[in-house]
Amino acid sequence: MKKIVLFLILFLVFNSNVVLAVDPPSVIFIPTFRATTPLVDRIDKYDYAPTAMVEDGVWKAWYCGEEIRPGVKTGESWSSGDSIYYWSGDATKTTSGPSLIFPATFSNVKENGQHNCAPTVVKHANLYIADGQELYKMYYECARRFWRGGKEEQGFTQICLATSQDGQHWQTYNQSLWDSSHTFGNATTDPSPVVKANPKILENIQYTFLNGRHTVGVAPDLSHNYGVGHPTAIVMNVGGIQQVWLWYYDVPGDWNKKSVFLVKSTDGIHFENPVKTTMPHTMDVKYFAIPTGNYPGYFVGTQGILDTNYFTYSFDGINWTWWGNSPNKEILKFGLAKSTNHVAYAQPAIVGDKHGIVHSSNVNILSGEGSSWPQGTGLWLIQGSFTAPIATLPARQGDFNNDNVVNLADFGVWKKRYLAVPPTMTLVDFGEWKREYLKN
Repeated sequence: MKKIVLFLILFLVFNSNVVLAVDPPSVIFIPTFRATTPLVDRIDKYDYAPTAMVEDGVWKAWYCGEEIRPGVKTGESWSSGDSIYYWSGDATKTTSGPSLIFPATFSNVKENGQHNCAPTVVKHANLYIADGQELYKMYYECARRFWRGGKEEQGFTQICLATSQDGQHWQTYNQSLWDSSHTFGNATTDPSPVVKANPKILENIQYTFLNGRHTVGVAPDLSHNYGVGHPTAIVMNVGGIQQVWLWYYDVPGDWNKKSVFLVKSTDGIHFENPVKTTMPHTMDVKYFAIPTGNYPGYFVGTQGILDTNYFTYSFDGINWTWWGNSPNKEILKFGLAKSTNHVAYAQPAIVGDKHGIVHSSNVNILSGEGSSWPQGTGLWLIQGSFTAPIATLPARQGDFNNDNVVNLADFGVWKKRYLAVPPTMTLVDFGEWKREYLKN
């Protein structure tokens, strides 16, 4: 959303004291291509905060963009807001879009009256939803229209959910409808947040629903009262079950308590208790299913910071190496597609698979940038590779730490990799270790 521009810059100045709790291998980015023209562009509009996947060889991207509706403005109300757009193609061409697929409603009563923005999209299946079909699930910022003294105000955001069979026609999750019939509404159904803003925010802004409008008593200070937003989701296979892992940015009514949290869900609707991460800044997360050191893979988050692009990485999804806590910040910079561009103050997106998983170190990145911000931004292509030390095969059977000795230390390595999600060792490996260990 446009409001994030003003305070994310300040945010970065005061948040370099996060302590990293792991000692993993280092991850680096090596660029190979930077576009000179945008891949997705709407002239004199802003397009940013994308999420992207490749499916059957086609790139599919959903992103936040400015929507202007002639004739909507009445009195002091706005005539534009954030809505969600769709584009498909590949590195060289467009096959569909950009097209408006999920507009804000401009309703005075609905949860998304002012904005639909910052989407993250994955495909996810649950046995008890839609007969077990794998559906597109989109988590996005939904924001009400707020009024104060007859004038519309920017206000807090929450995270809502929509589902789709094709990625372009969406059904909305409404809690009452779901509880009564286990069905989703249509695109105009009032959404229910699946992650709600902290009640402290409502207290801070003196919120009330008055005369058919969401009303605030004071102009919201968004640095404290942003709410929850900028979700990013992947689907992990946990014990044979598709589990949604959702990270989101939360400013709970107190600037000093802002952070990114991780929640997990098996149905994609109801989430476990949030876990606070060491990351205090918005990002788009993908999981690299590439064994690295003693780890089965690693997470990479992409970020727009200080008018350029950076990345952050983690080996557990909770403890992150990022711009604010890294002694060598330049290593984490992967930059813009074009040096004269301005970055949109939200995360770029790595093109992963339908579950948000990356199976090769070579990546395509869609970066929200352009000659000006907020007008004149589009999605630009950056290509390169994220690399880290790759796990090596043992020098002898059962020697999993490559010290040429088969002992209990190797059992510990096997156990860690066997219990990892997803596992990178099996009981066959245990059998190899056991045979060699018993020879000693």
